[in-house]
Amino acid sequence: MTSEHQQNVSAQLAKLHGHAYFRVDEGPLKESLTREILDSAEGELAELLSNSSFGLEVNIGVQEGESEPAVGYSVDYPGVAHRCEILLSRLDEPALKDLGGYLDRLVQQAPPALTDAGKSGSSKAARINALAAKVVFFILYHSV
Repeated sequence: MTSEHQQNVSAQLAKLHGHAYFRVDEGPLKESLTREILDSAEGELAELLSNSSFGLEVNIGVQEGESEPAVGYSVDYPGVAHRCEILLSRLDEPALKDLGGYLDRLVQQAPPALTDAGKSGSSKAARINALAAKVVFFILYHSV
């Protein structure tokens, strides 16, 4: 069963042509992703991150061949290169609501050509913006 917040995230993501990238602030989304990071980190990395405050860069989108959006996130801390990914359905309700808020703000900040492209036949600029977002998403997931 898909939650109301998950449906909202999917709707906002569609307005952004399926991909978004942003830095996350304190709140339920950061708390949820931080738990995931600390659960997956091992050894010195786990110790360093558990005793530090670090930033998170988040990207969300549906990868080719998949049906559910994936939330990718990377640690922003000097000397640390740690990336993770989880499916949208693994986020709890408060994190989904928080994520929806980030996407809503991105939709509001997006140029009209980007968010209205699906309504008016898709302008060249909107297609270019959508392609650029997909390229950034691809690079983030396939970089070493």
